[in-house]
Formats: sequence, C-alpha cells, structure tokens
Amino acid sequence: MAVPLLGIGWLLYLDDALFLTSPSFKAVSRYGDEVAWCIVIMICAICRLAALLINGTFREFPYSPAIRLAASLIAMAFWFLFTLGILVAYLSDGGSPTGIVAYGTFMALELRNIYLSRRDMVLSGALR
Repeated sequence: MAVPLLGIGWLLYLDDALFLTSPSFKAVSRYGDEVAWCIVIMICAICRLAALLINGTFREFPYSPAIRLAASLIAMAFWFLFTLGILVAYLSDGGSPTGIVAYGTFMALELRNIYLSRRDMVLSGALR
C-alpha cells in the first residue's frame, strides 16, 4: 500500500497544476493545493515504509503490529479524504465517478490492513 501513496505523491510533486486537469479533483483542491497534498501523502508513505521496515527487520519487536496499525490508520484517513473529495466533485462539479471506486478500493484495503494489524496485536499479546 506504500506504492500507490508514493505514486500519487510523486505525481503531485511533478505537476503542481494537476488538480486543474479534471473536475474530479475540484473538491480535493478545496482541501488543499497539490503541494499540501504531496506533503501529506509522502508522510503517509513514509509511515507505511517505516512500518514495513520495522516489521520485516525486527520480527520479535512487540510493538510492530501497533506501528502497522498506526500507519494503516493514517493512510486510511488519507484515502478516505481523497475518496470523499472525488465523491463530492462527482455530485457537485461534474467529476468522474471512477475515482470513487479506485480510491475507495485503496481505503478498503487499508481497512483490511487495520483489521490484520489489530488481530496481530491480539495474537502477540495472547502469546506472551
């Protein structure tokens, strides 16, 4: 899930007028410009990458599931805001509904990651 975050963050970094290319981004641009979104997205991506690094490197670290949970919550919050912006643009500004499905899928995948991280927290607590 870090890859889509990095991809969108990179595109926003490269094109500071990306939100002007489609009415689908009209509502998202009301929340913040491309630079602000790029910063938020890259912070989310760094959190996800740090969680992956900790989880893959320190398998016996007891707080790894909690770090993964926090990273998933942060990323899910971003995907929710982005999906909501696309939905609002679709309903009020003539945007395309396809982004709702695409970004909503990422949000659903993060919900799955939240569930799995929470489950791992319970299991690791039960094994101690």
